[in-house]
Amino acid sequence: ANTYASSGDIEKAADIKIELHRSGAKKKAGVTLTEFDGKIWRFRAHDQSHPDSAEIHAQVDRMSKMLIEYG
Repeated sequence: ANTYASSGDIEKAADIKIELHRSGAKKKAGVTLTEFDGKIWRFRAHDQSHPDSAEIHAQVDRMSKMLIEYG
């Protein structure tokens, strides 16, 4: 559905979402794996399990603001 919505086909996206809801299908959360300093880190969207999660999110916010400000 997101692919159709991204391409501008809102009707098709809505049809798919309705069908998924009717069928009881559940969206499986994506997982990202990355290696840093020899350790594998696993996370999902909105994941707060990393011990430095608050600082990581704060840094991402700072970088986002800089990208907007400086292009």
